[in-house]
Amino acid sequence: RSYNEIEMRLLETGGDLAEIENSYFDILAIAQQCPYAGGQAVYRARVMISMVNDTMMYDDNGICLQSGIYKGQQHKEEPIIFADFGMIPNPANDQIQITLSNPDDAICAIQIRHVSGHIVLDKKLACSENSIQIEIKNYMPGMYFVSIMDQNNVNQTKKLVIMR
Repeated sequence: RSYNEIEMRLLETGGDLAEIENSYFDILAIAQQCPYAGGQAVYRARVMISMVNDTMMYDDNGICLQSGIYKGQQHKEEPIIFADFGMIPNPANDQIQITLSNPDDAICAIQIRHVSGHIVLDKKLACSENSIQIEIKNYMPGMYFVSIMDQNNVNQTKKLVIMR
């Protein structure tokens, strides 16, 4: 099945994880494709896979090279890696507090994405900001992914459950 068919079925069932488990191997086949060829479907399939198996790792360089796609790596400075970010409470109801442990003064991005892939928050802030409160009372109950990205596109993602 195509990714669009799987995602439509997931939306029809209200985000039921059993639907992902039933289509696991179809989704995994999409997630293991070269993202330069498969585009957003590959990344969205990886998000779905992470809901039931958050230990999956993907070797994009190897996968793409096997497909005949070579993307030269450009020289970059050593990226700054977040030691971690905290998020409390989880499960949450009305608001969450995110704490960053990065002393860098660069700009970071916080993104909250619903399990369906819909972005509900995309906010920029200084990486050195220690703590930020985010109102989530207008978000539908369910599973979300909170991602923090620095200026070097180093990204960390955690699951967030909103319950009422």
